[in-house]
Amino acid sequence: MKSLRIAIIAGLAALVAAAPLVAQNLLDNEEYRRAQQLRAEAEEAFEEGEYDRAIELADEADYYIERAREVGLRRRDGFRAANARTLAQRRLDLVDGFDAETHFPGEYREAVALFDEGQSLYDAEEYVDSRESFLSVLDVLDDDIVAELRDIARRIAEAAEDPEPEPAPEPEPEPEPEPEAELPEYYVVRLIPERRDSFWRIAEYEFIYDDPWEWPRLYEANRDILRDPDNPHLIHPGMQFRIPSLDGEDRDGVWRDGEIIRD
Repeated sequence: MKSLRIAIIAGLAALVAAAPLVAQNLLDNEEYRRAQQLRAEAEEAFEEGEYDRAIELADEADYYIERAREVGLRRRDGFRAANARTLAQRRLDLVDGFDAETHFPGEYREAVALFDEGQSLYDAEEYVDSRESFLSVLDVLDDDIVAELRDIARRIAEAAEDPEPEPAPEPEPEPEPEPEAELPEYYVVRLIPERRDSFWRIAEYEFIYDDPWEWPRLYEANRDILRDPDNPHLIHPGMQFRIPSLDGEDRDGVWRDGEIIRD
């Protein structure tokens, strides 16, 4: 009888110890309230000497505690997934305002697909996988892309507010012998961690086109050598891009690390 009493006391003690942990994990639900009721009945049966009944009620209370824990963990995962969805939606709304679909079409399409995948998983109550998909949206549309989109928007706004006046026509110069071409025909992509090369930035260089908006010309001329021809933003150091003529200008040599190399 003494060992039986000890077993009952140990079981009730374990149940009491579990209760704060359950509440901590947001498990205040119907199963938890049922477990509390059964615990009180088990304690009452124990005090009245109904030890078998006390053990039965304690076991049943333990069952409901475990169910409450499972429900609570599921609610926690659902909350985390919903929070990740909010963050992903805010990021998509932000880049939409900067026309990311035009400037970063590959990344934008990937992010939208990940968001749709996350929503489907969320609707199926696959909360852990859903959260991963939503967070992946933030990885694809990272802070660097947001910063570059802001910079593009700023340039467009400045151009609209302060357009450059058209220069006055100059007299035609006397024809001179054509000098050796000072513009390269090829460009070797560099590794610049603080401001990585992209078609936009390459086109902006004075010795390329001096105009970042001409980047599609570079992309179309070199898309067949890209690892992903449909993603103009995935370029790698060491790749050699051909520079098509913009206005019939002569181009010769390879621009590499600050100088034009000619045969």
